[in-house]
Amino acid sequence: MSLYYKLDGTQDAETTLEFLVRDGSSGGKVSLFSNLVNTVNIQVFNGIGYTAYTVATEATVLDSETNVAVIQAAGNFRVVIPASTPIAMYVSIHTNLKPISGFS
Repeated sequence: MSLYYKLDGTQDAETTLEFLVRDGSSGGKVSLFSNLVNTVNIQVFNGIGYTAYTVATEATVLDSETNVAVIQAAGNFRVVIPASTPIAMYVSIHTNLKPISGFS
């Protein structure tokens, strides 16, 4: 895993990251980490619009209970990060990730 993107929590507006994960194998994954009070929603494009990314019918979110979320599927994803929320995004070496928007 290597650090791909990081916010220190000083942003005063919501940040939306959109990216394409081309490898959905067990070796390829994107991990999001944070110590936060806000919930970070992870969404995937279903061909019509964005819906909650689910694993075993349960929505995958980054929240204060888990402090970590893992995306382990291929697809076009959107992560909505509330203002003043620190976050670190790590990508495994086996993952083919293409940023679409929001990365700076």
